[in-house]
Amino acid sequence: MDTMKDNLESFLNHLLVERGSSPHTISAYRNDLEQLLQHVVSRRDGKQISDWAQVDQGVLTDYVVNLHDRDYSSTTVARKIAAVKSFFSFLVEEGEIAADPTGHVSSPRAGHT
Repeated sequence: MDTMKDNLESFLNHLLVERGSSPHTISAYRNDLEQLLQHVVSRRDGKQISDWAQVDQGVLTDYVVNLHDRDYSSTTVARKIAAVKSFFSFLVEEGEIAADPTGHVSSPRAGHT
């Protein structure tokens, strides 16, 4: 899990240094991605995940279902999914993972719950 946290920190640093993102944006991304990390490492199906490369579409679909089950608004779910997609795109660009598992993960339309 340490490597996964290191990847997350590298992404947040990239947002700050390379993209010039605001502290508020960095904080929101940190919150969203740490929530994903917790979901991934504490899965109830017994599937042990210790590397972002092990996260597949099924894991991400389960995460989105979990967000809906927790009654997050569609706007919040969409923001969290956008953060996840941006993070996995970064991991591909950096060569940390071979393929982006977020390709078929869709965001809810704004105004729909």
